[in-house]
Amino acid sequence: MIMVVVDRFSKRAHFIVTQISLGSVGTLDLFYRFIFAYHGFPRTIVSDRDIRFTSSFYKEVTERLGIKLLLSSSNHPQTDGQTESVNKTLGRLLRSYCSQDQDNWDHFLPQVEFVYNSTFQRSIPASPFEVDLGYVPNEPLLDIGNELSARNLSAVDLSKTIKAISLRTTDFLKRSQEDMESHASEARTVNDYKLGEYVLLHRDAYFTGGKYLKIQPIFLGPFNIVKIGKNTVELDLPSSFKKHRVINIKWIKKFVLDKDRYPKSLPRTSIERIQRVQEIIAVIGYDVESHEYYCKMKDVDPTLTCTYSLEEFNKLTSSKKSSLLNNFNTLVNTN
Repeated sequence: MIMVVVDRFSKRAHFIVTQISLGSVGTLDLFYRFIFAYHGFPRTIVSDRDIRFTSSFYKEVTERLGIKLLLSSSNHPQTDGQTESVNKTLGRLLRSYCSQDQDNWDHFLPQVEFVYNSTFQRSIPASPFEVDLGYVPNEPLLDIGNELSARNLSAVDLSKTIKAISLRTTDFLKRSQEDMESHASEARTVNDYKLGEYVLLHRDAYFTGGKYLKIQPIFLGPFNIVKIGKNTVELDLPSSFKKHRVINIKWIKKFVLDKDRYPKSLPRTSIERIQRVQEIIAVIGYDVESHEYYCKMKDVDPTLTCTYSLEEFNKLTSSKKSSLLNNFNTLVNTN
């Protein structure tokens, strides 16, 4: 669970990882350690009517600290609309990076928070850091130049990951400001797609279930266009997918690849495939004759697929394998 705290004036946000079992005492502890210690004590706190914010303990402590509580009413939840907006943006941010690799999403949050607060917002107009601090803190230089001179390849991999997170988050926030209130695909009325072009398919055209729905990707793919109709395209979906391959263009959007956002190559040998087996983020096909799995890999160009033998695939941890196969079966069994 993520506790989201937003300053109403500067729009600066904090994304704090916590447990769903968090109570009012724990909530106040997080406020003290992550908010009050760095920003001082606020005069007001706006929140929903969650039990964590309505307990007698929470009310008395905040009152003694001189903090006035403003709670949204049941018929007017927009009182806390600013945080709700950030919550939606954060959910979409996590989907944009995590894809189906949901096991360590919390590791990305510090960099996501930094980029969020560094990004220009039209409503201010400035970045939250500029309004709060008067300047934007230095970003990492992210020098991933000559890998041959690197003394520690793990340091190179970490730098690549941070760079990819930063670039994807920045791009997402820019796009989000343009189409937050409506899907860009809904406005498309002319089919200007081309044969061989890669596109992303909205999940609502396929399925709405699965584990960790809130951070499941909104768009699946990319998939190649093999045929074009007036208002439809036929996609080169995996043969195991049961649903019809002709899709209305309102459910797709163009896929744009930038190699800086996908810094890794496919594993080339069986040894490398086994070493990187935990980097599988999705299973998109299975060959019943050869017993091979067709997989998408973390931080690899999503137009590329890696083939894993049954023996290699079984090197996955049981929880990871179960999650991947459950997601795959959800797609396969969609009618």
